[in-house]
Amino acid sequence: MAIVMAIMGVLTVGGIGLLGGRVEAGREKLTATRLDGALEALIAYYVWQGRLPCPADGSLAVGDAAYGRARPETAGPCDTTAVTGIERIVPWRTLGLSEAEASDGWGRRLSYHVSPALTATGSVAPGSLVVRDGAAATAGTAELTDRAALVLFSHGANGRGGWTTAGARLPVTGASVHEQMNTDGAAPFADRRTTGILDAAFDDMLVWRERPQLARATGAAFNGGTCTAADGVWSGEGCAATPSTDACIVAAAVRARCG
Repeated sequence: MAIVMAIMGVLTVGGIGLLGGRVEAGREKLTATRLDGALEALIAYYVWQGRLPCPADGSLAVGDAAYGRARPETAGPCDTTAVTGIERIVPWRTLGLSEAEASDGWGRRLSYHVSPALTATGSVAPGSLVVRDGAAATAGTAELTDRAALVLFSHGANGRGGWTTAGARLPVTGASVHEQMNTDGAAPFADRRTTGILDAAFDDMLVWRERPQLARATGAAFNGGTCTAADGVWSGEGCAATPSTDACIVAAAVRARCG
């Protein structure tokens, strides 16, 4: 009987471990889906507004008028006094998402950072956010991009530095040097998953896009005929010399969205 009980104990422990692994895998999969959904919403906003939204304030809870809304909801510059770097999250209400759709598989809010110039309507400036494959301290070293228009991420299973839906921030204590890059509220950001370098000390899940990728998405929405017509107006009206006429202003806005 003792042997049987011992075997059952081993099987139970093993089963719990297997179940736990499946639960975590499910949460990671859900997080990836939520990141993709938030990214699609941000791109759709860029297509129709000609700019990216400012972040919402992760420290706010239900009942606050600005809860889940971009600060401000009008074109940038963003309110960096009301929403500091560490507080920046996806503005789900501005994007028409539910709060759940802007949260990861562990129920924490997705962090969102945007290149300041691209919150202005019609801006053709390149992105300026840096994402590195690891914690390289030297500029240009291990950089995945130095022109990200937006960076969107989950703080992973350990949640260090992330925001709960109640507006409370999880402690940063114990964060690895790589995770600290994603908790200090400023670029450069770190993504170690791109090369498969992953350990228990870094479980953040991150996506980003550069402006040309946003422009291509816009070009797909504003079909080739629309973009060609705008180019024709720009040339035909001599807009390079007189860009302030009504026709040229409209043509410029369309051309900016076409990339």
